[in-house]
Amino acid sequence: MFAFGISIFRDLSDHVFRTASQVEATLQAACIGILPVLKRPAEISDTNVQKVAKPRSIVRGRSPSWHIVDSPFSRFSEAIRSVKMAADLLAINRSNKVLGITSSLPNEGKSTIATALALNIAFGKSRVILVDCDLRNPSLSRNLTPNADAGLFEVLSGGISAEKVIWTDPITHLAFLPVVMESRVSTPATFLGQLG
Repeated sequence: MFAFGISIFRDLSDHVFRTASQVEATLQAACIGILPVLKRPAEISDTNVQKVAKPRSIVRGRSPSWHIVDSPFSRFSEAIRSVKMAADLLAINRSNKVLGITSSLPNEGKSTIATALALNIAFGKSRVILVDCDLRNPSLSRNLTPNADAGLFEVLSGGISAEKVIWTDPITHLAFLPVVMESRVSTPATFLGQLG
Protein backbone atom coordinates (compact mmCIF):
# COMPACT_ATOMS: atom_id res chain seq x y z
CA MET A 1 0.00 0.00 0.00
CA PHE A 2 2.83 2.37 0.90
CA ALA A 3 4.63 1.69 -2.42
CA PHE A 4 1.35 2.13 -4.30
CA GLY A 5 0.82 5.50 -2.60
CA ILE A 6 4.34 6.64 -3.50
CA SER A 7 3.87 5.62 -7.13
CA ILE A 8 0.60 7.60 -7.37
CA PHE A 9 2.28 10.64 -5.77
CA ARG A 10 5.19 10.47 -8.21
CA ASP A 11 2.82 10.11 -11.13
CA LEU A 12 0.77 13.14 -10.05
CA SER A 13 3.88 15.27 -9.46
CA ASP A 14 5.34 14.40 -12.89
CA HIS A 15 4.88 17.47 -15.11
CA VAL A 16 6.98 16.24 -18.03
CA PHE A 17 5.67 15.23 -21.45
CA ARG A 18 6.58 11.60 -22.10
CA THR A 19 4.44 10.69 -25.15
CA ALA A 20 3.10 12.41 -28.22
CA SER A 21 -0.47 11.82 -27.03
CA GLN A 22 0.29 13.72 -23.78
CA VAL A 23 1.54 16.69 -25.80
CA GLU A 24 -1.50 16.70 -28.06
CA ALA A 25 -4.00 16.29 -25.20
CA THR A 26 -2.47 19.02 -23.03
CA LEU A 27 -1.55 21.60 -25.68
CA GLN A 28 -4.35 20.85 -28.15
CA ALA A 29 -1.79 20.86 -30.97
CA ALA A 30 -0.31 18.24 -33.24
CA CYS A 31 2.98 16.73 -32.07
CA ILE A 32 5.38 16.43 -34.99
CA GLY A 33 7.99 14.38 -33.16
CA ILE A 34 9.77 13.72 -29.88
CA LEU A 35 13.54 14.03 -29.79
CA PRO A 36 15.48 11.58 -27.61
CA VAL A 37 18.24 12.85 -25.34
CA LEU A 38 21.64 12.38 -26.96
CA LYS A 39 25.08 12.17 -25.43
CA ARG A 40 27.74 14.51 -26.73
CA PRO A 41 29.90 12.66 -29.27
CA ALA A 42 33.66 12.43 -28.98
CA GLU A 43 35.79 14.99 -30.78
CA ILE A 44 36.00 14.35 -34.51
CA SER A 45 39.38 13.02 -35.62
CA ASP A 46 38.40 11.96 -39.13
CA THR A 47 41.28 12.69 -41.50
CA ASN A 48 38.89 12.97 -44.45
CA VAL A 49 37.22 15.94 -42.80
CA GLN A 50 40.63 17.56 -42.32
CA LYS A 51 41.58 16.96 -45.98
CA VAL A 52 38.58 18.78 -47.41
CA ALA A 53 38.67 21.62 -44.88
CA LYS A 54 38.95 25.01 -46.56
CA PRO A 55 39.19 28.56 -45.24
CA ARG A 56 36.02 29.53 -43.35
CA SER A 57 35.00 25.89 -42.87
CA ILE A 58 32.55 25.10 -40.09
CA VAL A 59 34.21 23.36 -37.15
CA ARG A 60 32.67 20.00 -36.46
CA GLY A 61 32.77 19.88 -32.69
CA ARG A 62 30.94 17.90 -30.03
CA SER A 63 27.40 19.07 -30.76
CA PRO A 64 24.77 16.30 -30.88
CA SER A 65 23.47 17.96 -34.07
CA TRP A 66 25.97 16.02 -36.16
CA HIS A 67 24.09 12.86 -35.21
CA ILE A 68 21.87 13.61 -38.22
CA VAL A 69 24.88 13.03 -40.51
CA ASP A 70 26.57 10.23 -38.56
CA SER A 71 23.40 8.21 -37.80
CA PRO A 72 20.79 9.08 -40.45
CA PHE A 73 18.47 6.21 -39.42
CA SER A 74 18.36 6.95 -35.69
CA ARG A 75 15.26 8.11 -33.77
CA PHE A 76 16.79 11.58 -33.48
CA SER A 77 17.33 11.85 -37.25
CA GLU A 78 13.82 10.54 -37.93
CA ALA A 79 12.29 13.19 -35.65
CA ILE A 80 14.26 15.96 -37.37
CA ARG A 81 13.09 14.66 -40.77
CA SER A 82 9.51 14.82 -39.47
CA VAL A 83 9.97 18.51 -38.68
CA LYS A 84 11.35 19.14 -42.17
CA MET A 85 8.48 17.22 -43.76
CA ALA A 86 5.95 19.28 -41.80
CA ALA A 87 7.66 22.47 -42.98
CA ASP A 88 7.66 21.20 -46.57
CA LEU A 89 3.92 20.44 -46.39
CA LEU A 90 3.23 23.94 -45.09
CA ALA A 91 5.28 25.38 -47.94
CA ILE A 92 2.84 23.92 -50.47
CA ASN A 93 0.29 26.61 -49.62
CA ARG A 94 2.73 29.30 -48.47
CA SER A 95 5.90 30.74 -49.94
CA ASN A 96 7.80 30.92 -46.63
CA LYS A 97 11.39 29.76 -46.81
CA VAL A 98 12.44 30.87 -43.33
CA LEU A 99 12.21 28.74 -40.19
CA GLY A 100 12.75 30.20 -36.75
CA ILE A 101 13.67 28.04 -33.75
CA THR A 102 12.91 29.34 -30.27
CA SER A 103 12.11 28.10 -26.78
CA SER A 104 10.56 29.34 -23.57
CA LEU A 105 13.63 28.66 -21.42
CA PRO A 106 17.42 28.64 -21.93
CA ASN A 107 19.28 25.41 -22.65
CA GLU A 108 16.29 23.61 -24.17
CA GLY A 109 18.12 22.71 -27.38
CA LYS A 110 17.39 25.56 -29.80
CA SER A 111 20.90 25.52 -31.27
CA THR A 112 21.01 21.72 -31.49
CA ILE A 113 17.66 21.49 -33.27
CA ALA A 114 18.38 24.42 -35.60
CA THR A 115 21.74 22.95 -36.60
CA ALA A 116 20.35 19.43 -37.03
CA LEU A 117 17.46 20.71 -39.14
CA ALA A 118 19.79 22.80 -41.31
CA LEU A 119 22.17 19.84 -41.69
CA ASN A 120 19.26 17.61 -42.68
CA ILE A 121 18.20 20.06 -45.38
CA ALA A 122 21.79 20.48 -46.62
CA PHE A 123 22.33 16.70 -46.50
CA GLY A 124 19.41 16.40 -48.93
CA LYS A 125 21.36 18.51 -51.47
CA SER A 126 19.23 21.62 -50.92
CA ARG A 127 20.75 25.05 -50.37
CA VAL A 128 20.33 26.30 -46.82
CA ILE A 129 21.86 29.00 -44.66
CA LEU A 130 21.81 28.83 -40.87
CA VAL A 131 21.89 32.26 -39.19
CA ASP A 132 22.79 32.71 -35.52
CA CYS A 133 20.51 35.45 -34.17
CA ASP A 134 21.12 34.79 -30.48
CA LEU A 135 22.73 38.07 -29.47
CA ARG A 136 22.66 37.28 -25.75
CA ASN A 137 24.47 33.95 -25.90
CA PRO A 138 25.70 33.05 -29.41
CA SER A 139 26.69 29.47 -28.53
CA LEU A 140 26.04 28.34 -32.09
CA SER A 141 28.70 30.72 -33.41
CA ARG A 142 31.14 29.73 -30.66
CA ASN A 143 30.70 26.03 -31.51
CA LEU A 144 30.67 26.17 -35.32
CA THR A 145 32.94 29.16 -36.01
CA PRO A 146 35.14 29.85 -32.97
CA ASN A 147 37.62 31.84 -35.09
CA ALA A 148 35.08 34.10 -36.81
CA ASP A 149 35.94 37.79 -36.62
CA ALA A 150 32.91 39.17 -38.48
CA GLY A 151 29.32 38.14 -39.07
CA LEU A 152 25.70 39.25 -38.85
CA PHE A 153 26.38 42.72 -37.39
CA GLU A 154 28.87 43.60 -40.08
CA VAL A 155 26.54 42.43 -42.86
CA LEU A 156 23.55 44.36 -41.47
CA SER A 157 25.58 47.56 -41.11
CA GLY A 158 26.74 47.25 -44.72
CA GLY A 159 30.40 47.10 -43.73
CA ILE A 160 31.00 43.77 -45.44
CA SER A 161 29.22 41.50 -47.91
CA ALA A 162 27.59 38.29 -46.70
CA GLU A 163 29.75 36.16 -48.99
CA LYS A 164 32.86 37.23 -47.06
CA VAL A 165 31.58 36.13 -43.65
CA ILE A 166 29.59 33.00 -44.50
CA TRP A 167 31.19 29.74 -43.35
CA THR A 168 30.44 26.35 -44.93
CA ASP A 169 30.60 22.69 -43.96
CA PRO A 170 32.82 20.90 -46.50
CA ILE A 171 30.80 17.67 -46.29
CA THR A 172 27.15 18.78 -46.37
CA HIS A 173 27.75 22.28 -47.85
CA LEU A 174 25.69 23.87 -45.09
CA ALA A 175 26.20 27.66 -45.06
CA PHE A 176 26.39 29.47 -41.72
CA LEU A 177 26.28 33.17 -40.84
CA PRO A 178 27.72 33.69 -37.34
CA VAL A 179 27.29 36.59 -34.96
CA VAL A 180 30.50 37.87 -33.37
CA MET A 181 29.97 39.52 -29.99
CA GLU A 182 33.51 39.57 -28.58
CA SER A 183 34.43 42.66 -30.56
CA ARG A 184 31.22 44.44 -29.61
CA VAL A 185 30.86 45.87 -26.17
CA SER A 186 27.71 47.73 -27.20
CA THR A 187 24.29 46.24 -26.64
CA PRO A 188 21.92 45.35 -29.50
CA ALA A 189 19.96 48.52 -28.69
CA THR A 190 23.10 50.60 -29.22
CA PHE A 191 23.76 48.80 -32.49
CA LEU A 192 20.22 49.54 -33.71
CA GLY A 193 20.82 53.18 -32.84
CA GLN A 194 23.93 53.12 -35.03
CA LEU A 195 21.88 51.76 -37.94
CA GLY A 196 19.29 54.55 -37.58
